[in-house]
Amino acid sequence: MLKKILSSITRFRKSLQMAELEMYILSRHPQSTADVERYTREYAQKRSEEHTSELQSLRHLVCRLL
Repeated sequence: MLKKILSSITRFRKSLQMAELEMYILSRHPQSTADVERYTREYAQKRSEEHTSELQSLRHLVCRLL
């Protein structure tokens, strides 16, 4: 039962991340495939930095685990 819940949460988070990525790319008004690739890399870097800072907060980490 717990595995199903965790799996559902993971799928939901992935779909949210994809939606955020799509919104980020579209907000930048890409003109080519190269633009889309660059914006995807920028977004991934931005998310990586946010994730690192989130994990530095013990309170936030505990909330995420709950």
